[in-house]
Amino acid sequence: MAGKRSRAQGELEREILAILRANDLPLSGKEILEVFPGDKPAYTTLLTTLDRLRLKGDVEKVGAAARNMRFRATRTDPEHTGKAMLDRLTESSDRRASLLKFAGSLDPGDIEVLRDALIPKAPKADRNG
Repeated sequence: MAGKRSRAQGELEREILAILRANDLPLSGKEILEVFPGDKPAYTTLLTTLDRLRLKGDVEKVGAAARNMRFRATRTDPEHTGKAMLDRLTESSDRRASLLKFAGSLDPGDIEVLRDALIPKAPKADRNG
């Protein structure tokens, strides 16, 4: 009989990445479990998930010896999100439609942020000349 799933798909990976990103130093599997919110996964499940994240390029191992193995996230949350958005866009069969759908779902504040990022600002007039 299959075990009952207690987390949504991808939730364990997101929780592990959040822990790693919240720490300046790489963490061991045991250190990750110590600060894990809510129901803690089994240690072997945590290590398997860390290895999957490593294969995806989201986590890197630090240290050579198994007993001293530590992990750190390879990207910040904004970097990870940006990459995920670009990956989905690249996979789209209609890039233009995907961009329009995305832009159409943004709130006015998000639109303003994008507008500010995309439209170059005019240089300020030289006050000394």
